[in-house]
Amino acid sequence: MKNTSPRLMSQRLYTDYPWPVWAIGWIAMLKAFVWLGSEPASLPDNQLVLMGYKYILFMLPFLICGIGAWNMKKWAAWGLIFLAAADLLFYLVSPADQASLALNRTSSVAYTFSMTVFVINGPPTSVAMLFLAPSLLRHVKPSSGAPATG
Repeated sequence: MKNTSPRLMSQRLYTDYPWPVWAIGWIAMLKAFVWLGSEPASLPDNQLVLMGYKYILFMLPFLICGIGAWNMKKWAAWGLIFLAAADLLFYLVSPADQASLALNRTSSVAYTFSMTVFVINGPPTSVAMLFLAPSLLRHVKPSSGAPATG
């Protein structure tokens, strides 16, 4: 008999596991760690420090909420909504964030890498998380202990 507890990591491997929950968890993991392997564009030191603080402050919450989303926790769903909105707002109001995600057009490899970093660390994944959030909220466990609907 198949165990239907979403607390088990292997649950995500079953075909009946909701793909939006799976996707939003992976997006959160990528947003938490991809910045570690990317080198930002040439920015003044004060802007690099600002970006470093932003990524460090967002890394652990994205990691924790991504794991919580995979386990279908309501607090994780609301946490990811807040983090995605804050990340998008930071991108819109901070010239340093926009400049750090500049596309490198010196070669096709550099362009592909910088486009990948832009998609993951930039607004596309934040918007995707906000679009996937209603589906995540439909699948999370209610805090009262009642069965989830979906």
